[in-house]
Amino acid sequence: KTEAATRFSSVVVFFYFPAPRPISCATRGADLPQDAVVVLCPPDCSQWRTSVFGTGIYAAVSSVCGAAVHR
Repeated sequence: KTEAATRFSSVVVFFYFPAPRPISCATRGADLPQDAVVVLCPPDCSQWRTSVFGTGIYAAVSSVCGAAVHR
């Protein structure tokens, strides 16, 4: 080895993310039993009239997908 040789070390980190749980546009936070869950909303939820209560932090009776597209 020469003085110019560089030492490399590597660390491999794996993050586990569960597969998203498909839900409907009408699914409310109260309908999900877990405190944290990854969900998959249908693509047309922005076309639905969903109930959303709050901004940033939403009430459990709010539509999860409706809150995701809420502005």
